[in-house]
Amino acid sequence: MKSIVFDFGGVLLDWNPRYLFKKILKDDLLVEKFLDETGFHQWNELTDAGVLFSEIVGRVEQKAPQWLDVWKEYQPRFLETLIPIPENIKLLKDLHQQGVPLYGLTNWSNETFPMALSKYSFFSCFKDILVSGKEKLIKPDVKIFNLMLNRFELAPDKCFFLDDNLNNIQAAKSLGIYSHHVVNSAELRADVNAWLGKN
Repeated sequence: MKSIVFDFGGVLLDWNPRYLFKKILKDDLLVEKFLDETGFHQWNELTDAGVLFSEIVGRVEQKAPQWLDVWKEYQPRFLETLIPIPENIKLLKDLHQQGVPLYGLTNWSNETFPMALSKYSFFSCFKDILVSGKEKLIKPDVKIFNLMLNRFELAPDKCFFLDDNLNNIQAAKSLGIYSHHVVNSAELRADVNAWLGKN
């Protein structure tokens, strides 16, 4: 049976740390300075790969102690970095109602993902979810895609993967998984419907 695998950030939820840090710092230029001087995105990727926030705090304190108090706001206020994408959530719910098996494959810290899982009811549409921070593997490493196929018992040619990151799409395609680079909701729905309609 055909199955669809969703990424979450950039597909179902618009994740952007600027949403939070703009509230704290009140200035766009200061936000960019904070992100740059702390190496925020590099550290955040490490948490997606399974590094604990408690370890990152120590590294930020060494690299940019002037920003430590701001950084410490990130984990407890993580939900303020997320905005739902209504059109894509509607697609997810429509597919669920149609009985299409749905799975999740996300680059996400295992410390913050449970916060989103508790807040957003649409996660109940998924049969199972694989979280990079728990597995200590991260997209676009093909190992996490192979783990996904094995754990969910999916055949690559019966699996449709949706992600907003082109590198992740290319990794999935290298394993024979049909994939869609998510850019806008209308194209996404059209491609999903076309793929489901194929023999």
